[in-house]
Amino acid sequence: MKIIKLDFLDDLLLKEQMSLIYSGVVNAFSSTILLEDSLQKNDEKNIFIVKDVPGYLHTRIHPSYKVKKAFMYHGYSINLGKYKNFEEYLVKRFSSKRRSKHKTLKKRLELCFNVQYKMYFGSMEKKEYDFLFDQLRLMIKRRFTLKKMKHSGWEKLDYYHNMIYLRIIEKKASIFVIYHDRKPISISINLIEEDIYSGFMMAFDVDFSKFYLGFINILKQLEWCFENKFKLFDMMKGDLAYKMVFTDEKYYYQSQIVFPSKNQISRIVANFLVLKVKLYYRSLHLLKKLKLHLIYRRLKISFYGLLNQKALANVQGEFMVKNIPKINSMSKLVKISIEDDGYMDLRKPIYDFLYSSSENINDIEVFESIDGTSYLVKGKNKNILLNAKLK
Repeated sequence: MKIIKLDFLDDLLLKEQMSLIYSGVVNAFSSTILLEDSLQKNDEKNIFIVKDVPGYLHTRIHPSYKVKKAFMYHGYSINLGKYKNFEEYLVKRFSSKRRSKHKTLKKRLELCFNVQYKMYFGSMEKKEYDFLFDQLRLMIKRRFTLKKMKHSGWEKLDYYHNMIYLRIIEKKASIFVIYHDRKPISISINLIEEDIYSGFMMAFDVDFSKFYLGFINILKQLEWCFENKFKLFDMMKGDLAYKMVFTDEKYYYQSQIVFPSKNQISRIVANFLVLKVKLYYRSLHLLKKLKLHLIYRRLKISFYGLLNQKALANVQGEFMVKNIPKINSMSKLVKISIEDDGYMDLRKPIYDFLYSSSENINDIEVFESIDGTSYLVKGKNKNILLNAKLK
């Protein structure tokens, strides 16, 4: 007898091998059948621990098995079937002030940069796919280095890279990208199963953080989902503030312990395993209620800093910003391009300047002082001086 651990997301949505134990999986919101397999597979000796089963999916196991369930944590979703269209969703979900702010953010991004939105679904060049996945990896690495944290899915990125391209071609996954010219600045990988659209992984260029790319990204995808008749937009697990803004449904993820019904030893082991899972997550919920997880998080950040001192030494440079109403002389300045990697630290403060001054990136010029410690950003209507802070 073996204990086999499965991740519901990976093994159902990516590998589709869950028919070993499940005879059916149904979306409770729309009654859409996601998996149906009446043939009993010949594996009745092992116990399966299936984690991260979304509560909105009703699972049915093969007759020779029994299942015990334990709640893990919350997931968040949008029941698209409640609304006639995207516009009705916006009106019912957000105040007029909030809707106006969303429009302003999108207009500001499009004013400051040469923006294109692209959904890859059903067809995509492999070369572009590989390029975007590499960019996604770089965005995740840089953002989490700045946060002094480790990304929970980092070790699986190669696995996902190998698996998802074929699913895009089969219309079982998609990639949504926001480009500035040909440069991706926000990338979202999504899994698709019938009428369920799952926001699987999203990353953005932190230099554009002033523009709330995550909000723009989600709203553009929601619009696409309404146009393509999806019934559920799943934002998945994670108690993150932005999910509360968009979602209208909350559900529990389950851990399901599936075991052979006629094997008494398996039943005893299954009872022990489900008790272990319940105790673990109840303890976790108690720690969060007492806010002790914040102490644990601070310790993790400190520990990360000790282990990654070299990487942290090369993080984003900081600058003091000074408004310059009038430029007296430019004789000791050299024009530069922030597209050169040697000047990448300048991008965030300059993009922040574009946001606050409503300037387009094509209308500014950047100059470096001879000693390389200060930079003049010359816009159409405003100018700023950036002085490098010592690290």
